[in-house]
Amino acid sequence: MACLLLAVLPMEAGAIDKGHFTQLKPDTAEQVLLSFQGPAYYLATEPGGNQVGESFDRQPPFASLPFKHAVLLFLDRSEAGAWAQLAWEDRRARYGIREVDLKRILLDQYKTVKDPVSSNPQKPDLIVIESLTAPPVVDTFVHAKTRQPFVYQAQGRAFIPAFFSRTDATAFESKVKAAGKGSFVRQGLDIRSHLALVERYVRSATPVITFGYDAPRWMQRYAGR
Repeated sequence: MACLLLAVLPMEAGAIDKGHFTQLKPDTAEQVLLSFQGPAYYLATEPGGNQVGESFDRQPPFASLPFKHAVLLFLDRSEAGAWAQLAWEDRRARYGIREVDLKRILLDQYKTVKDPVSSNPQKPDLIVIESLTAPPVVDTFVHAKTRQPFVYQAQGRAFIPAFFSRTDATAFESKVKAAGKGSFVRQGLDIRSHLALVERYVRSATPVITFGYDAPRWMQRYAGR
């Protein structure tokens, strides 16, 4: 059965899948993906807790590759909940929501970057979705004139913060303005452009650290390591 997602998601929706990682350099790719901090959420059968997979009879409009079978994961728990509601309306299936570490999912995606899309529903590909209605955008802060990224220091660690959540980025913006006296501005990047930015700084003294949703908790965890 084709995934109901194709019928309900607008063409503007987007995702993060292994097709986005072909640009990464093999010697730094894992380090790039390990810099992502935050949760991802997926639907799971109840009872049992098995991941719920989807099948597609044509290329999903939100994906970069013609996936046939995939597990959908969401950056925002509320989006996973909305997807669970759609599944109930379409299939009368009740699913739970489970949390996993985002960077581990990205690494699992990268491990199959050279493989063709899976034709086996028992070994599905992984697709990460931020929103059911829009493609993922990552917010950073850059100097208005030099375009150099804002560097934040917390508990002795210096890094360039980046955010998937618009709400978290807005909350953090007050700290940026206080530190930079208004000289920094917000910049939104698509996922390919953001990966290039992360790769550029990954071996520097100030790496880019990308936070998923619930950024304050994960930033504290990162800074306190």
